[in-house]
Amino acid sequence: MPRLRSAVSVPPSTGSSPARLSCVLSAVALVLAHGYALAWAFVPGVGTDDPLLYDLDVYRSALAERAAGRSLYDYATGEGDVFNYPPFAALALWPLHWMGERAGAVVWSVLSLVATTLAVLVLCRAAPGRRQRRSFPLCALVLVLVLVSSPSLSTQLWGQVGALLTVLVLVDALGYVPRPFGGALVGLAAAVKLAPLMFVPYFLIRRRYREAVTAGAVFLGAALLAWAVFPGDSRRFWLSETFRMRERVWDIADPANQSLFSFVLRFGWGEPATDAVFAVVALVVLAVWALWTYRLRTGDPVLAVLVTGCTWLLLEPVTWVHHMYWTVLAGAWLVLRHRGLPRWAGAAVLLVMLRPMAWDEPPVAHSVRDLLFINSWLVVTVAVVVLLPSPAVRATRSAGPELSLPPAGGSRR
Repeated sequence: MPRLRSAVSVPPSTGSSPARLSCVLSAVALVLAHGYALAWAFVPGVGTDDPLLYDLDVYRSALAERAAGRSLYDYATGEGDVFNYPPFAALALWPLHWMGERAGAVVWSVLSLVATTLAVLVLCRAAPGRRQRRSFPLCALVLVLVLVSSPSLSTQLWGQVGALLTVLVLVDALGYVPRPFGGALVGLAAAVKLAPLMFVPYFLIRRRYREAVTAGAVFLGAALLAWAVFPGDSRRFWLSETFRMRERVWDIADPANQSLFSFVLRFGWGEPATDAVFAVVALVVLAVWALWTYRLRTGDPVLAVLVTGCTWLLLEPVTWVHHMYWTVLAGAWLVLRHRGLPRWAGAAVLLVMLRPMAWDEPPVAHSVRDLLFINSWLVVTVAVVVLLPSPAVRATRSAGPELSLPPAGGSRR
């Protein structure tokens, strides 16, 4: 497995004074960005006036209910928020039940921050060319923008699981897992949250059949393990709660939900028409995704992985901002990988993803401009899936791949 710590290094001290100053300022910016992200979890007045890591508390409270002999899926907060993950997620998160509230919050926040940092380092490691891959100021700037993006800060604020799942899937899909275990991290992530199953057809399109089978087998094995430990909850989740997601989410049509289904639902066409329109749109998105995944398979396989992640964001019934790491990482990759138009497009993606969401008073669309603003994250994610691969493909053909990736199907020896 490649050593990811070699992805970025500071140039030697023999460089020019401007280069040294650039590295020093980049290092300072990184320290400040990490501190600012952590402050969203623990400092009143930074992320919120009352930081509680709300979703993390939902996880811990549901685990406490299960430990007391009640169902994971009976717990609800005063606002009606519930535990929506498969039973295996409870097994994976069970250490949170043993920790105290403060210790659990600190460990969880630090792990999320490390996962976010690692995801960007993986992209820096994969970037083409020794010089660009080791450009400390460029990688530092990209990492700073990712850390202060709305998905990262929202994850810190709410104590969400998105950063951890994203880095597991990213490392696996890029082939940094030893060959016998390729696909296992995708399977584990899918057992915690179903959306990563999107990477099974990705493996199939890439003809990485061993990893597709491994991902499916690990997912099934994890689900069966959870069924053995929590038979009642497993029966209830797989046979009932999975099909009641619209009822279990507090307001699936809220503008904060940036999925395609929520977007269509907000037009108020009624259930049959909404389902029909969404089905057509979803098929179009899947067709475009399959096309780009195939075309990017040799020139830019990293972008193919990121487009796959963005596709799952579009097709999930619920896509809150803390789910949208894939969109931010796609922007980061375009900046790291390309020059010219693709790099500028990636920078635009990163800047749009800095926009905060008005959670308390969601805006109302009175014009096309308002509609685009409210759905800006959705629009950017659609652009990543549908539009941005095209200039990236053209740029790759002219520059050549030169990616620092293991061969498809397993890591290098």
